[in-house]
Amino acid sequence: DTQEKLDNIRMELIDRFGVPPQSVKHLFSVHQIRLKAEHLGITKIDINTQGGNIEFSPDTPVQAISIIQLMQKNPTYYRMEGGQRLKVMVQLED
Repeated sequence: DTQEKLDNIRMELIDRFGVPPQSVKHLFSVHQIRLKAEHLGITKIDINTQGGNIEFSPDTPVQAISIIQLMQKNPTYYRMEGGQRLKVMVQLED
């Protein structure tokens, strides 16, 4: 399991070098996000200060109805662009 391997690497780094700096913690967080995105069939995530885009593969396990319900509940923040891209419109800090 890839998550298990990641956890083992993290523990080995801590055992050898002590508590990692914040930059290393961020690297592990980014990789965890990638693993979760891959599991959900997300092929690309683009983020900027105005929001971003989430692209799904055609065979994503995410049900279309879930995305539709998300957009209906929050039409100001979410909309589909094409068949595979969810646009997220929120203001983010730098």
